[in-house]
Amino acid sequence: ILIFSFAFSLIGGSFLGNMVLLPSGNEKIYMNICCITAVFNVGLNYLLIPKGGACAAAFTTAFSSLLIMILLLIKKDKNIRLDYLKQAMLSPCIGAIAICVFCRLTKTFVSGVFLKTGVCVVGSIIIYGILMIVLKNELCLQTLDTFKARVKK
Repeated sequence: ILIFSFAFSLIGGSFLGNMVLLPSGNEKIYMNICCITAVFNVGLNYLLIPKGGACAAAFTTAFSSLLIMILLLIKKDKNIRLDYLKQAMLSPCIGAIAICVFCRLTKTFVSGVFLKTGVCVVGSIIIYGILMIVLKNELCLQTLDTFKARVKK
């Protein structure tokens, strides 16, 4: 559940908020949206956690992150184009899904909490890295080029 929250948070708060709204001088709009969704999150937590526990808390966090993303998309400057966002987010989304599947399989076939955790962490890093390279994620490829240039020096 929190993987979805992370994805919404990356697009909403990190990208739209910090990289689109703040530089365009819309700090007040960003702050208001964050405050509204924080109150909404606390209210949902108050209502849902007694019955749903940790899953309810994760759900409310994911839902609040989604709400921030939607509100920021609505309030962004209409002159700012986000055509490239779909391409930029496709490979990380595929990577997140692959990590979920891998960790579910690890949970099924590996016993022991520490071994499961280790296999999930190491395997997730490897799988995600390979997928970013295979899917030609621009940020990943730029990072690899920078790393190669530093190694050659």
